[in-house]
Amino acid sequence: MAGIKDTPRQKMVNLMYLVLTALLALQVDNSVLEKLLFIDDSLQYGVSEARKDNDLILQGIKEAVERRNKSPKDLIIWQKANQIVAETEVVMRELEDFRTQVVEVSGGKDKDGTYKGAASYDEVMQIALGAGNSKNGRAYKLQTMLNEYAKKIAEYDTALKIKPLALDASQIEQFKNKEGQKNKDFAHLNFENTPTAAALAVLSQLQTEVAKVETKALDRMASLVGVKQVFDKIIPVISTESQVVTAGTPYKAKMYVTVSSSSNMPKLTASIGNVKIGEDGAGSVEFIAQANDFDATGRAKRVWKGTFVVPTPNGDSTFEVQQEYFVAKPNIQIQAANVQALYLNCGNKLNVQVPELGSYYEPSFSATGAEVNTTSQKGIITVIPNNSQVDLAVKNKGFLLGNQKFKVKRIPLPTIQYLSGSRQLNVVQGGSAVREVSIRAVPDADFKEFLPDDARYKVTNVEITLARGRQMVKNQRFTDGTRIDLNAFAADARIGDRLIIQVHEVKRMNFKNQTEIVSGLGLQVASYPIVN
Repeated sequence: MAGIKDTPRQKMVNLMYLVLTALLALQVDNSVLEKLLFIDDSLQYGVSEARKDNDLILQGIKEAVERRNKSPKDLIIWQKANQIVAETEVVMRELEDFRTQVVEVSGGKDKDGTYKGAASYDEVMQIALGAGNSKNGRAYKLQTMLNEYAKKIAEYDTALKIKPLALDASQIEQFKNKEGQKNKDFAHLNFENTPTAAALAVLSQLQTEVAKVETKALDRMASLVGVKQVFDKIIPVISTESQVVTAGTPYKAKMYVTVSSSSNMPKLTASIGNVKIGEDGAGSVEFIAQANDFDATGRAKRVWKGTFVVPTPNGDSTFEVQQEYFVAKPNIQIQAANVQALYLNCGNKLNVQVPELGSYYEPSFSATGAEVNTTSQKGIITVIPNNSQVDLAVKNKGFLLGNQKFKVKRIPLPTIQYLSGSRQLNVVQGGSAVREVSIRAVPDADFKEFLPDDARYKVTNVEITLARGRQMVKNQRFTDGTRIDLNAFAADARIGDRLIIQVHEVKRMNFKNQTEIVSGLGLQVASYPIVN
C-alpha cells in the first residue's frame, strides 16, 4: 500500500460516478430512478468496504509502530493517522445526516424499504439550496466542510496532493463550457431540480470521495512506517450496469476484488463466457441476454457464476459468486397497412422494430409459410405468404427475440368492367352498335389500397360474338382487352342483334412484375343488345 494509485474498487467507483453524471442529464422516469437507486446502493456498499479497509490500514500502522519500538518519529505518524480518521468521521457524519434529512423530508420509506419520495424535487432543493437566493442551504455548508477537509488532510504530508472535493461547474472540465451549467455553483449543480434518488446518489459519491482521501492519506502514513500490505480478507464483487436487460441486448458486468496489487492480478472466469481483464485487474463480462420462458410479467430469471482466483502469500485463494439477473421480453412492434392478416402470394411490406434494443438492433428474419425479403433499412421487410398461416421469427444478432403469427387472406377476385370510350356499357338495356370496347379487371378497393403493386390486372383472353337470333354472324378472340376495335362488328350489326362478350382469362401482375392467371374467376359473360 505504499503507492497512492487507485485500487480496482476505486476505479469502479469512478466509473459509477460517470454513469451517475450521465443519468442526471436524462429526463427522470421510473427506470432512471431505479438505476440511480441501484448506483446509490452500490456506492454505499463501496464506502462501507473502503472504511473497513481503512480500519485495517490503521491497525497495520499501529502494529508497525509497536514493532519498531514506538520511536518518537513513528508515534507522530501514528498520531497523524488517528487524526486523519477522526477528521474523516466528522465529514462522514455530516454526509450521513444530510442523507437522513433528504429521506425524511421526502416522505421516508415504506415498510418494504421503498423510498416514498424517490422522485420528489422541491423538498430536496429547500434543504440543500435554502429559500430563494439566500444560499444558506445545507449544500453550501457542505461545500465549505468538504474543501476544508481536503485542505487539512493534504497538510499532514507534503506528498499528499489532494484537490478540493466540492467544485463549482466552472471548475469541472465537462461543465465549464456547457451552456446552462457553466455558471452553476456546487449546490445548484448537484441539487437543483434533483429528485431524492439522485440526491442520495450524489451524497454517496461524495462519501466515496472522502473515503478515497482517507485511504490515500492512511496509505501514505503506512508507507512511512514500512507497511507494505494490510488485509485479512478478500471480497469478490460483481457490479452490473442493470439487473434487468431486454432479450437481444448486451448484459454487462464488472468483476473485481476489493483487495489486490499490480503484481498479483486476480484470475477471473465466468460461466457465461470470456472475461476481459483490464490493466487494473477488473474483469468485464458481456454477453447477449436471451430467454423464451418469460413469466406473466414478461421477465425470465437467470443466474450466472463467477470465479475469482487471487494470488496470496499462502497460495491461490478461490472465491465463487452467483449473480442473478432478469431478461425482459422485448416489445416487437410491427407496422403495416394491414398488420392483422397478410395476402397470399403478395409482397406484404412490414416494419418490424424493437424500441428497447436501440442501437443494438441488428435484426434478421425467417418464416414458415412464407418467403421473407429484407431491405437495406433495419426492420423493413417484405413477406410473401405461400400458406394459410405465417409464423415470422424475429432475431437479433442471431438470437431469437420472438415470433409473430399472421393469418393469410386469399386475394379477392377482381370485377369485370365493360367500357365504350369512357362510358360503361349498359349490358341490360343495350344501345347502338359500338365500334370500340375496353374490358377491364378492376381490383378490390381495399386490396388495391393495401398492396397497389400486387393489384394490377389485365384481361388476356376475350371472345366476342355478334349473334342474330340463334345464328352467329361474327366471332373473334382477342388477347388484350384494353382497346378492342369493333368496326367490323358494327358494320354487320342490325337492330335486334346481340353482342356477346366472354372473358376466358385474366392475369395479375405482382410486386415482382411476374404474372399469374387469376384462378376462381370462371367464365364471365355479358350480353349487349343492339336496340337502335
